[in-house]
Amino acid sequence: MIDRIGIPRLPSRWARLVGALVAVGLAVAIAVSARAGRSPEDIQTHVDSQMVRRSSGPVSTSSTEFHRVPGFSFLELCTVRQGISATFSVELSGAAAEFRMIGVGRGLLFPHSVRFDPLGASRQSFSFTFVRGYLRLPPTSYQIEWRSVSGDEVTLRSATVQILFASENGRFGCQ
Repeated sequence: MIDRIGIPRLPSRWARLVGALVAVGLAVAIAVSARAGRSPEDIQTHVDSQMVRRSSGPVSTSSTEFHRVPGFSFLELCTVRQGISATFSVELSGAAAEFRMIGVGRGLLFPHSVRFDPLGASRQSFSFTFVRGYLRLPPTSYQIEWRSVSGDEVTLRSATVQILFASENGRFGCQ
């Protein structure tokens, strides 16, 4: 069928089908654009507590196995399932090093590890933020671990960590 101005007319059931498909397409496009810029791991929480720790002096390792960075194992932090972010800053010399942060008994924070390479310089500074979103069973202790990537000696000259989290009733310890 062709209407008066030369445009083909579709039978009514075809018109309804095309209309339904267009509506579904628009709904999907709107939903996708509403989520633009957000990932499933976006963390939005109220932070009411901060812990800061710094290193007490240079330490070195040539171990290729992960082990604790001296001074960066934390006592109890109640995060009340709200998530945690920890910004770790280091000054390194020597070989490349890899760092990770663990919620003891609950696994690695994201990203699972980061690599810092001083590229033979006498000292290079690096910083990274580890995060963990909603925690079904929050860890009560966190630690930062490191290793030499190549097995050559790497020296941590100085380091700081700043941890932001939502505490239970403003307390650091879990009672």
